[in-house]
Amino acid sequence: AKVYERRKHALGTYQGLIHFVGPCSWMATTIQSSPLTRNCTSSVVHNGVDTDLFKPTADSAFRDQHGISRDSVIITFAAFLLPEVRKGLDILLAAAKALTDLDITLVFIGHVPPEPLPGIKCVSTGHIDDTRAMRDAYCASDIVVVPSTADNLPNVIFEAMACGTAVVASDVGGIADIVHPEETGLRVPTGDVAALAGALRRLACDAATREALGRRARTYCLEHLSLDCEAHKYIKLYDSLLSSNDGE
Repeated sequence: AKVYERRKHALGTYQGLIHFVGPCSWMATTIQSSPLTRNCTSSVVHNGVDTDLFKPTADSAFRDQHGISRDSVIITFAAFLLPEVRKGLDILLAAAKALTDLDITLVFIGHVPPEPLPGIKCVSTGHIDDTRAMRDAYCASDIVVVPSTADNLPNVIFEAMACGTAVVASDVGGIADIVHPEETGLRVPTGDVAALAGALRRLACDAATREALGRRARTYCLEHLSLDCEAHKYIKLYDSLLSSNDGE
C-alpha cells in the first residue's frame, strides 16, 4: 500500500508526457487496467531477437555430447529455475507420463532439474549462460515446450522460433502474440495436461509438421521480431509522440 501511494503521488505530480510500452498485448492491457496507469497512453513493442545469432545451424555435437541417439525426438524445457511454479514443470512431467511409448528425450535446461521420469529418457544440462551454446541446444531440439501458467512473453519462445524449432506453448500472457496455431507453433489451454500431451505426441510423430512450423516461425521472426524490427517500431513510436507533443 505504501509503494502504491508513493507511485500514485509521483505520477500525479509529474507534468510531462508518460507513455508506457508493453512487450506484448497482455502487458499493454494490464497497463490500461491499472488504476495507476490507465489514464496514460500505451502501445506494444515486442522484444526483438538476434536473428543472426539465433538461426538454424548445421547439426551440432549436442546429441553426441549428451548421449542422445539420432532417432530420439528431443523435447526441450528451459527456464532459469526449472521448478519455478509458474513455468509449469509439473504440467510437463504429468503430460510426459502419457508419452512413454514414444522414443523421446526430455532435455531440461536450467537450475534444479527434476528427478528422471520412469520410462522416459531425460537429460539435464544445467544452466546454460552461453548464447551460442543455447542456440545449439535449440537447433538440436525437435520441439521446445513452454507450459507456463503465468508469463509475459518468454525469450525461450522467440529464440527457439528464430532457430526454426517447433514450439508448443500454453495460451497465457503474451504468448498468443507470436505463437499462432498451425502457423508458427501450437498453443494449448493453460494447465491442460491432456492437451499438452496430445500436442507433443502429434509433433513427435509428425516430423513434416514440426519442420514446417519451424520454418514458418523462423520467417515470422525475420519479418516481425528481429532487432531491426524492434528498433524501427521504437523510432516510429518516438516520431509519433514527438509530433503529437509539438516536438517537445
